[in-house]
Amino acid sequence: MIEFQEEKEGLVLRYSPMDGEDWVYKKLEKDEVINLKRTFSLQKEHLTGASTKPSPDPDEPVQFLIAPKIKGYFHLNKDILNIDFDLYIYEDVRLTYRSFTAEKNVSIFSQVNKLSPGDIHIGGDFPGNLPKADFKRLIDNFPNTYELKKYVSARVSSVLRDFFDMKTDGEEEYRKYMNRKPTVKNDDLLGIFKDGEIAKYSLLHEKLADMLAKETSYSEDKWQNEILKIILLLYPKYIRVFKEAPVRDTYAKKNRNIDLLLVDSSGNVCRQMNLVRELDLARDTF
Repeated sequence: MIEFQEEKEGLVLRYSPMDGEDWVYKKLEKDEVINLKRTFSLQKEHLTGASTKPSPDPDEPVQFLIAPKIKGYFHLNKDILNIDFDLYIYEDVRLTYRSFTAEKNVSIFSQVNKLSPGDIHIGGDFPGNLPKADFKRLIDNFPNTYELKKYVSARVSSVLRDFFDMKTDGEEEYRKYMNRKPTVKNDDLLGIFKDGEIAKYSLLHEKLADMLAKETSYSEDKWQNEILKIILLLYPKYIRVFKEAPVRDTYAKKNRNIDLLLVDSSGNVCRQMNLVRELDLARDTF
């Protein structure tokens, strides 16, 4: 178990191993690095308090000083978090191990590190800081194990559905999950739905690019079906599509069938010629 505590010297990480502290101290005495939750890299020099004694109390958590306090900010050195930037967290930000580590021991700031930011200040009044509320939103919206499984299933489904009859449409399941996923309360409505929209359009882009790369492997009917799914997702105004829809030819005074007919939320219809323009718009979108 990991918990944090503010002491006079700074922010202290208190670690209580499930199987006792002996292995921790043995590694530290050999000047080896302790890696906790694949997030914190700690050495003997970081020990603090009672943990620095030659014979520390075995019933007490191992204590590491991970961040001195500078002008109200705890300064976490880049080497402790294995990142390329220094992290500053204001003293009033409530910290738990989930502030640093997501499910499956994924280091949150290692993921941030891939975006190559400069030094980050969280909370406080430092110019250009990340507000405390937005940091909480980042943590609360970090993908969980279930969401990652859904995403992987969607990627697999997008490839295999072109060759096999799938009992479950992984892409559709992922889209439904993202639409149902509760969002963190925020006044920025665009920000609330942005992540879901980005995921949707990214999947559509990958799908269309894959279809174009394998165009000859599709029958005309299969191609139409897949394009229509993309159109319905790109243009939510269309709520239903009909194939081989009957229309009345008033000049010839007889019924004819058109290949495709889309109906929008107002009850208006889009015929095949209009659909061609929609497909051109979709192509320009990508």
